[in-house]
Amino acid sequence: MWFNLGDASYHEACTHLAFTHFILESISVAVNRHLSPSHPLYRLVAPHLHFVMAINHRGLGKLLDKGGAFDVLFSMGLKGTFALIANAFKTWSFTNNGILPANLKHRRLDDPKVLTKYYYREDGLKVWDAIRNYVDTIVKEYYTTDDDIGYDFELQGFRATLVRSIENGGCGFQDVPGVEDGVTTTDQIVDIFTMIIFTASGGHASTNFGQYDQYGFPPNYPALLRGKPPNSKEKEYTEQDVMAALPTKDTMLSSMTLSKLLSTKNTDSLGEYETQFLYDQTSVNALRTFKRTLNEIGKEINVKNRVRTYPYVRFHPDNIPNDISI
Repeated sequence: MWFNLGDASYHEACTHLAFTHFILESISVAVNRHLSPSHPLYRLVAPHLHFVMAINHRGLGKLLDKGGAFDVLFSMGLKGTFALIANAFKTWSFTNNGILPANLKHRRLDDPKVLTKYYYREDGLKVWDAIRNYVDTIVKEYYTTDDDIGYDFELQGFRATLVRSIENGGCGFQDVPGVEDGVTTTDQIVDIFTMIIFTASGGHASTNFGQYDQYGFPPNYPALLRGKPPNSKEKEYTEQDVMAALPTKDTMLSSMTLSKLLSTKNTDSLGEYETQFLYDQTSVNALRTFKRTLNEIGKEINVKNRVRTYPYVRFHPDNIPNDISI
């Protein structure tokens, strides 16, 4: 229980809040600062940055103010939450944390023989590849020469802001695809924008919508415990010790209610855009192919879940929104 308290604290503060909500908000600012609405990369990524700034603004008061959820429902409180996020961001890497294949390799989980029932990898890579193929088609339609990339001052300015330090008005990201002078290849562009779309959709969905499954029974995945962790291997702990560590009924109910709310999908599924930004024929065709691919992935996951001991639905395209909206 105490180990899961630490895991839950890191999950909520870093994996969920910092590495999806906050990362995407800073990217959204950079997109709107540098890419004009007519820019093909703006139109590509806009449906996936539609709600994030609004939900973050709304959530700050309810979650991160004094008396908010992180203050009263988590053992770490506000001070611990900010400390965890600040410390984790020091080592957060755009590539090793944000690009799924690189992340799996970085964690030595890219070999299918390792953790054979690791469905996050199995299903997640299919969604990643579908997004990357979609992005690749559109990017290569507009960037056919090195000059197309090098002279695109909007793209270069955007990438420069991603790597510029926070103190100097940038995002402060490490390991953004490209070189010191900026973006030089279409593959770098594809990696950057695939990461953005994946984080906004499958990345957030997989870390957010399963919260009630875990937090819904507080002894399984507690956000708050009372007292101090066990410190003796000799002492025999009883059910009474467990009950004494659990928070009050009111606190547990509030935590369960919050996790249920956060686990509710309330916007359209990936590829079904609330607002249409893509009008050129190449992009329209690419989106049509993207939707067909996602449909096939959904069918494959349905078949696999019939024989899996525990069905895994986090990367089923029907359960993935386009953007962070909760």
